[in-house]
Amino acid sequence: NQPIAIINLNGDILEMNAEAEKFLEHNTHIRIEQRRFYFEPHKQQIFEQHLLELERLHHTSSQVGYAERSQVMHLDHQLFLTLDLLCPEKTHKIFGLRPVLLATFSGLQHLPKYQKDRCTQLFMFTPVEHKICEQLLKGKTTKEIALLYEIQADTVKKHLQAIFKKTRTHRQSELIQLLMQLV
Repeated sequence: NQPIAIINLNGDILEMNAEAEKFLEHNTHIRIEQRRFYFEPHKQQIFEQHLLELERLHHTSSQVGYAERSQVMHLDHQLFLTLDLLCPEKTHKIFGLRPVLLATFSGLQHLPKYQKDRCTQLFMFTPVEHKICEQLLKGKTTKEIALLYEIQADTVKKHLQAIFKKTRTHRQSELIQLLMQLV
């Protein structure tokens, strides 16, 4: 089974399955203190930025699209943490129906090599879409991809929407899983 945890938007761990507990016992990249995940300083900053971004999206848009509900964090060359925003239909503080995040840990045996030829055959990606997919597979965020190619983050997101449409996926985590299956 997949190691997963349910956390709130502050990063507090609400629930964790047995696989996650076993996985975290033997992992050098993550530790748990006071029911919270702690990473090395640079990764901690990225984790907290992802939490803030997902919280901002929840508060600013009533209809958050599937694509925006996921944040993927590359912990090392073979480990990903995906944060998916889960929103009850009607969130209400009084009744305790608050959004939570599904934290999913995914490991790889080796760094996946982007399969450009297969993606061209299957999805007919543009050259820019290929570059974005390759960087996503390396664990880069949309902001990091924008900086790398010196384009606006919104431009990356527009291309990402086109990629989602071509691959019939709805969020980054689904796209990355699809790309990893093509390896």
